[in-house]
Amino acid sequence: MSFDRPRRHGAPTLDASRTDSSGRSEDEALLGKIAAELESLGERATIRRTGSGQPFLSAFGAITRFNEEITTVRRDGQIRAMWAWDEELPADPREAAAAIRRVINPAA
Repeated sequence: MSFDRPRRHGAPTLDASRTDSSGRSEDEALLGKIAAELESLGERATIRRTGSGQPFLSAFGAITRFNEEITTVRRDGQIRAMWAWDEELPADPREAAAAIRRVINPAA
């Protein structure tokens, strides 16, 4: 049994545009549109921030185990909403909200 620290690999590279406040406000704007669509469907959602300030969407399911956290990523100059399992949601906020609803409230 070894108690040595595991070897660390190089740090991941970050898109510099995501670290400034304007990038975060764009992320928050997209998440806000999705949250509004979810709420119009009768679901509960709120935007929160990580310790570093990055916004994410918490969508609350009918049962706690169905809760989801939606993050954002910038690809090809576009901000995309992402599932927790690193798959893109549809670009249209209404379609993204419908997809999230199917996961957080399967009976709806």
